[in-house]
Amino acid sequence: VNAESFYNTSNLSDVMDQYEDISAVVIVVNSKDPRLTQGFVESLACVPMSFKRQVHKNIVLVFTKWSDEDEEDFRWEPYRGFAEQVKVIRAAMGFGADGENDDDAPIPAFYLDNRPFKRYTDNARLTISNLTSFLDHVDGMPQLSCKKFKEMRALSQFERAIRKAIKQYFHPSDPKHIDNPSGFEQFLLKCAQKHKESIRKVSSDGFTAKSWANAA
Repeated sequence: VNAESFYNTSNLSDVMDQYEDISAVVIVVNSKDPRLTQGFVESLACVPMSFKRQVHKNIVLVFTKWSDEDEEDFRWEPYRGFAEQVKVIRAAMGFGADGENDDDAPIPAFYLDNRPFKRYTDNARLTISNLTSFLDHVDGMPQLSCKKFKEMRALSQFERAIRKAIKQYFHPSDPKHIDNPSGFEQFLLKCAQKHKESIRKVSSDGFTAKSWANAA
């Protein structure tokens, strides 16, 4: 399996090729359903690999569907009650790896009520204010180069491809197509042939074809 084939697998690479750099990698989490699936976490782990560099200074968290009631209840808790999710995200993104002193560096987080508003209410004004703060923060972040960007698939896809390749390698060939042995069968045939040649080399000149056939 060629690991390079697990890069450039979607239109995202084509989009990124249009830019020399970006300001931020925004991780969006639904505050009403903050479960982090395996696929989501694996995708996060692929981000630094896709950029071929550390991206910690360009990470921003956005928690959507955040209401006034939520803010009232959780405003004093670390990351508004999502500390465990942030811990998982940090681990997936490689915070603290390679000796980087960023174990305690907080990830900027914004909490937005992204529901549509029919009127310019207090909630609407608060949402606009939070969005403005988010955009201002992103605008001031250091630029992240896209020149070496190659999107990498989720690691689970790579693992599935490995398992498929192993299964194909060991899968017995169809008796009706003995001329197309599996990879493992080819390996065994090569070993048998090599062993056979080794025996021939140490055999005496009087070792007849008939006795060789019996030995084989």
